[in-house]
Amino acid sequence: AIIDVDGGGTLSRAELTNHLSVSGYNTETIDKIFNKMDVNKDDEISRQEFRDGMILLTALQSAPGLGNYNAEFAKEMCEDADQVFQSADADGNGEIDKEELRSHIGRSFANYSEAAIDEIFRQIDANSDGTITQEEFRDAFCKS
Repeated sequence: AIIDVDGGGTLSRAELTNHLSVSGYNTETIDKIFNKMDVNKDDEISRQEFRDGMILLTALQSAPGLGNYNAEFAKEMCEDADQVFQSADADGNGEIDKEELRSHIGRSFANYSEAAIDEIFRQIDANSDGTITQEEFRDAFCKS
């Protein structure tokens, strides 16, 4: 969902390009990745195409920006997740509600749609109780 800026449930070429260019990919490489993952050639990558692509294209599993999770990176992700949680938990009650997440994302990523933020919240709120605990937040961002 983090790549899916408009919350449409698919990835456009522009969304993938914006995400991967930050990790240092050039346009030619991004186009190759997009074309390989867009199996049905509808100019969008569905969730299933993305999952299948990550499995079949084993090089992507260790690619920066997509799957490069070595032990040091995982430790940094967990530390960053804790800092982000504290920052997003505006009222300091130990939970993030949807408005706190919306406000936090809006400060850093103004181009995210309401639908995208709703989807991010839904994916992180593992028990669907309407709030995100620090444990749920860590679980969403820390790979073991």
